[in-house]
Amino acid sequence: MVKKNKEVPEGIKILAFVYLIGALASMIFGMIAFSLADGIRNADPSMLAAANLGQMHFVSIVIAGIMFVLLAVLEYFVARDLLKAQTWSRIFVGLFSVISFVFSARSIFGGMYASGAFGIILNGIIVWYLYFKDSTKKFFK
Repeated sequence: MVKKNKEVPEGIKILAFVYLIGALASMIFGMIAFSLADGIRNADPSMLAAANLGQMHFVSIVIAGIMFVLLAVLEYFVARDLLKAQTWSRIFVGLFSVISFVFSARSIFGGMYASGAFGIILNGIIVWYLYFKDSTKKFFK
């Protein structure tokens, strides 16, 4: 499972677990979206008109469901390949942590101080761990 019989660092195991939980949540949301779309498709037209739901909402919900399922698959492969020391998964997590860091900094300026600070700290730790900690750099070589 791991490249060159290397021991997987604990932080990588934790990141992989978080991505697996995200994959599970995304799959659940995708299935919920498909269930909602099926309910709209099979509903009485008079009920849909009263709720202001129509074909456009059905299509939007199906697209959202597809996006959630695709995200679940991506998150699963990221988690799996983090444990296998695949460089692409490290780059993926690092890139999205940097993007999230920027959005967290932006949210501070929007008045969301606690969540913004938490996001900055968390994503900063992830980037530091993936790219500056010696044991992690050694694991991905």
